[in-house]
Amino acid sequence: MVIPMEQMPFSLVGIAPEWIAVILFFLVLVFIAFFYRKGTLDKLEGLKGESILAEEEPVRVEQTGGPRTTIFPRCKIRLTTHRLIIAQKVPLRKHLYVLRAVILLYQGENRTELGSTLRSGYLQLALRPKELTIQEIASSLKVNIAIPSSALTIQAGLSFSLQTEEATKAFRNLIA
Repeated sequence: MVIPMEQMPFSLVGIAPEWIAVILFFLVLVFIAFFYRKGTLDKLEGLKGESILAEEEPVRVEQTGGPRTTIFPRCKIRLTTHRLIIAQKVPLRKHLYVLRAVILLYQGENRTELGSTLRSGYLQLALRPKELTIQEIASSLKVNIAIPSSALTIQAGLSFSLQTEEATKAFRNLIA
């Protein structure tokens, strides 16, 4: 049954349905911005004894899995003594990076933190450094990361290429 526009309940308010959709869209954006406001690189707290081994930007990161591949352009890759951090540059903000993935590098079992990923807004997982695979391609080093399966990810992965000697050397030492 189709209800004519004149008889719809929201027409009594005097707001067109298009404006209601636009208002709801912006309310959802504000909610997401408020809820995930701590998901930036500058607000990520360092771990005890953690130091930066290498950092490279801009890097193009591909996330595979699901119905299609997602590409994150202009990312910063930061390798520390305990973590691999992938953050994407925010347009029109000079030094602001949104976190896309924080990978804890340790010697335990591989796992994806589904609950903390949903709470924080970025992918959180733990991997053994040996699980990262590297390939020499021309003058760059391609890094592939298999994301452990969970309710959130099924056969997913991240990949990116590094150009600088500092970053490629740090990744080779990590995997060796």
